[in-house]
Amino acid sequence: MGYTKNIGSRHRIVTLPDGTANLDLIDTLYPSAAQTQHVFKFQPRIKFYLDPIMFGIEYEYCRAAYGQVNDHGRVFNAHPQEDARILFAIFYNF
Repeated sequence: MGYTKNIGSRHRIVTLPDGTANLDLIDTLYPSAAQTQHVFKFQPRIKFYLDPIMFGIEYEYCRAAYGQVNDHGRVFNAHPQEDARILFAIFYNF
């Protein structure tokens, strides 16, 4: 399980020689990471062993909010997106 949040900066983000912020450059360097306000992820996994076979099942839930970046690197007008998946695996060990 994990959580991360973009808290921005106290200072303006300086990316050009004249001291102005170029948010297009930030979007080029970090395509979706700069626009991410927060991410929450939950991913439990269970394994069963029946020699020589191992069965595994994993559930993943992820919720992230994306928005617009201001000149301090903070994200506003964020809209959450959710994703869930289930993975089932069989391993044969010899």
